[in-house]
Amino acid sequence: MSLNTAPNVNPSGKGSFPTNTNDSATSSFTANGYKVTITRPSPGVQYITTFDPKTGATNWMVVMDSGANIRVTESGDIALIGAKPNAAACGGKFIQKTPGDEIKKIDGKSHTEIGGDKSAGDDSDESGEDSPAYSLKVYGNAYVESQGGHLSMRGENVSINAISVLALKSDKDILLQAGENGGKITMNSGTTELNTGFFNQNVSGGIYKTVPSGEETTTSLDPRSSVNVVSSGNIQHKILGDYKLEVVSKANMKILGKVNPTGWDDLKAQQEGLKMSVTTTGAYAIGVETPQGIDVKAGPIINILGSGIISAKASGVVLVKGSVILLN
Repeated sequence: MSLNTAPNVNPSGKGSFPTNTNDSATSSFTANGYKVTITRPSPGVQYITTFDPKTGATNWMVVMDSGANIRVTESGDIALIGAKPNAAACGGKFIQKTPGDEIKKIDGKSHTEIGGDKSAGDDSDESGEDSPAYSLKVYGNAYVESQGGHLSMRGENVSINAISVLALKSDKDILLQAGENGGKITMNSGTTELNTGFFNQNVSGGIYKTVPSGEETTTSLDPRSSVNVVSSGNIQHKILGDYKLEVVSKANMKILGKVNPTGWDDLKAQQEGLKMSVTTTGAYAIGVETPQGIDVKAGPIINILGSGIISAKASGVVLVKGSVILLN
């Protein structure tokens, strides 16, 4: 017999179970094939026993006049049901306190549903603020594990607050996703450290980085390593301070240049492949020092213009060759 089929109406049709005020009163009757025995040991409470003569099944209930009751059914179910007397604003709570341990083992499934009704009149703490619908406080370590299944937590807003260290560890992968079609991930920290074997970035938009102060350094410790910047568009470096470039080994720079679309044959229509403008207050804008030779090879024209003095000095021989040499 289940909770739904247990007789809960007096067969006489005069309401619920008898509410005799006589503490020793006991009444019996038959309903739905069950023998029902009701005993009221004291005002406000009654014991109800139902017995099925065919199967020998017995159900036992303790029912308060407020509606709160305890039921033990023939199927082995135990039900604790609370109620609010006379529709009172408070009451109907389930309070459990034990000085020792609590041991609970459920071979089947466990389902908990919390309504969190704010109109119950007792959902605020001492500060007057609304308390959460569900609260769990543990003094000591807490451990939650899902064996061979999926552990899920969902909410409108989810906050994880660690007083000391927050550690996220996975035996395989960690996936962070913000929004279905693109949200926002914000990280605020004093120092961020990243230790990884490979770091791959796939950016469909742009990368914008601001370093207000301090230093930005990229260091490759392995001599076999390389740093490559490949762009199908333009690369622009704008430096307000000094620019220093040191190459311990060789340096190789190839510039294809850009052809002016107005014409190929007219040399005046060509744009410079490399244009360098140096503005300085010193005597020399560009200084080149090398213990080796300097070899300059160009196409049809090499043009050197100076508004002042052009000086060429050599401790050895100065050799000038050309089909025509013009000295003005």
